[in-house]
Amino acid sequence: MTNDCRRVRTLSDEKARSAIEARRDGLPLKLLAGDCGTIEGLGSWDPAVVEDACSAVRDLLVKLQEDGVKVNGFNFDRVACSLIHKKTQLPSRVAASDGFWKWMAVEKLPDVIEARRRNPTKNRHARLENYGIDTPDIGKNRLGIIWLRANMLFDRKADNPYHLAERFLHTDFVESAIIRHRYGYCRNLARVLVEFQYRQPTSKKTYLRNTGSRSPIRELYKRLRHLHSVYAFEFMSEPELWSVLERHSKDLQRA
Repeated sequence: MTNDCRRVRTLSDEKARSAIEARRDGLPLKLLAGDCGTIEGLGSWDPAVVEDACSAVRDLLVKLQEDGVKVNGFNFDRVACSLIHKKTQLPSRVAASDGFWKWMAVEKLPDVIEARRRNPTKNRHARLENYGIDTPDIGKNRLGIIWLRANMLFDRKADNPYHLAERFLHTDFVESAIIRHRYGYCRNLARVLVEFQYRQPTSKKTYLRNTGSRSPIRELYKRLRHLHSVYAFEFMSEPELWSVLERHSKDLQRA
């Protein structure tokens, strides 16, 4: 492949919305080259790996559906995140592009978006923000969220660098604790927070658990957000961060 071919497609909100609306009206979802923008100048990175990753994710979806397994964060996201992250090895320019994630969601993996976020009880399609439409934040795009899960929790020191991302994390925890709060972009803290809250690698059981309407872990999110104004989490070691979590959750209920 020549460098001229080393490009990936992107989509605007307008084109993405039109394509999704056509699909929901029963029309074929087909985007022309002129409907898409491109990101070029990607060096030696081969864009063909994106299709490889999409194929693997589709296979995962089909297997879960054939086995009658619920397509949720426990069964789908925790596996798909490492598939997408490992197979694509996205250049930073691509990973940071909301247009790329729109294109991937709309053209390549719309069935995944619908399976993951459709409301079958009320017969409602997935909300458009799950496709990244009307938001420049890749942390709202469902595929962006899945990729960020693997990227933020990537542990270079471990034999399996995805061991934290592949734990049975609740969707709300991933989105609220790791992605939405600015402190979540401190990878050391994100990793320690997972180990603090999910102490058994193969269990959904959490350390801080809800009681009625009270959510101790959400209270800890708020405390961390406030502490980030005075603590340089980015420069703290993992033992130091664990100590911060212990100290500032003492009054919160344990499991």
